[in-house]
Order: sequence, then C-alpha cells, then structure tokens
Amino acid sequence: MLNRGRAGEVFFDLLDIDDDDWERAVASEEQWDNRVVEVVWEPDSARWRMLRFRDDKREGNYETVVEAVIQSIRDGVLEETVRSASAAPSLLCS
Repeated sequence: MLNRGRAGEVFFDLLDIDDDDWERAVASEEQWDNRVVEVVWEPDSARWRMLRFRDDKREGNYETVVEAVIQSIRDGVLEETVRSASAAPSLLCS
C-alpha cells in the first residue's frame, strides 16, 4: 500500500512470495495483516520480495518517498561514488 496522507492508502504493487517463503511464513504463525514490511526489488525476476517486518513503523512510506526510492533504483550508483563515499571521513564521528 502507498501512503497518501489524508487521502489514505492506495494499492501500489504486488508482493511476490515463493513457495518456500510462504511455507516459512505459515510455520512462523506470525500475523501478516496490517503490518508494514520492507521490500527489495529484484530486477532479474521483476518482483518485490519481502526482507522483514517493520514493526517500528505504523504506516507505509509516503508517496513522494516511494517515488524517490524508485527513482534511485532506476538511477543506480557508480562504483566510484561508493568508493569515494566510503573513503570520506564520517561526519558522525566528529
């Protein structure tokens, strides 16, 4: 579901769950309804796959956040950018 604030939630896309993941979910006996999940896009299979439940969040991401994440997935990242960022001194450690 996609969070549109006061307009409520709207359908965004399907979550693909393979047979093994489904069996593990059933065996865990965890409630899936009304929970936020973190997903990852798998371009080779063109599907969203669940990573984990996000019990620290009460609502899914707002529409503009989802759009920004989708755009960053499309843009990708250059190896050089990652290397230069990892070599830069951290601002958090000052």
